[in-house]
Amino acid sequence: MLNNHGQSLVSFVLVIPIFLFIFILAVDVGNMYLTRRMLDNINYIAIDYAIDHINDESLSENMSLIINNNDDKIEINDFLVNDNKIYINTSKDYNGIFIGFIKNKMNIVKSSYVGYMADDKKVIERNK
Repeated sequence: MLNNHGQSLVSFVLVIPIFLFIFILAVDVGNMYLTRRMLDNINYIAIDYAIDHINDESLSENMSLIINNNDDKIEINDFLVNDNKIYINTSKDYNGIFIGFIKNKMNIVKSSYVGYMADDKKVIERNK
């Protein structure tokens, strides 16, 4: 008769790193999604403010203050007021557990919004 004691323990030890990798990757992607939603919400708030104060001289400074007061690591890539439309494009570096090791476009979260007045209503939408 063969001695089979410990086979399940060895199988468990060999499989547990795969499960840990999948779990940590899922948490990492979830945190990246939350970072994207936070960036979208900050852009929405900034565009909402900008529509109300479109004729202010210090609009770009106030937009920078609004964004940087929420998160000082956000970069404003583009801010443009053209034909009563306000465009904003921001990005933030995401340093996660696994995604942070990869230094490419994957660890940069971007968000772009446009806002304007149409029929006395504020229209704020994602810029494509």
